[in-house]
Amino acid sequence: MPTRAQLINLHLIVASFFLPFAVMFLITGALYTISIKGSSVARQESVAITVPLPTELGPLVTAASAVLKQKGIAEPTGDASLRKVGGTVQLEWGGASRDVTFRQGASSTEAILEIKEHTAYRKLVQLHKAKGNVFAKAVSVVWAIGLALIFASGIPMAFASPKHRKIALISGALGFALFAAYYLLG
Repeated sequence: MPTRAQLINLHLIVASFFLPFAVMFLITGALYTISIKGSSVARQESVAITVPLPTELGPLVTAASAVLKQKGIAEPTGDASLRKVGGTVQLEWGGASRDVTFRQGASSTEAILEIKEHTAYRKLVQLHKAKGNVFAKAVSVVWAIGLALIFASGIPMAFASPKHRKIALISGALGFALFAAYYLLG
């Protein structure tokens, strides 16, 4: 069992190290809840194609990737999916820095590429939503572990002190009650 001094040091180190992540997740999560999601600058381009676009996800991602590479645009870092729009299928590919939509144009020799470049704040929101690359997702998992360590070190510190134990128990009980109401009424 770690000593109180070791718990304090662990709590201090982990909390200080992860402070920027805590602030980012706090701000983006709270503002997203009230529909402040950031913005993007969109542009649309017509792309000449020789055959109609495929309607399956894999081949459509490959086609979009080739067009993006040709234009010198990095692929989105998130997942791609298909969406039915009218009688056609379009690719929707999201990421931290940009979102891409790729669909068949009005004729069989035209495709439409729409690119939405995200503002700095929107990129933070996208990272919060796990739309980043593998590195960003790994850092988010490490942050979650760090958050668990902050609680795992803070709660034993509170219970080790008689004057803090009662406050921790009351606060914890109120927190659980609020969570139950949040779940049941939300």
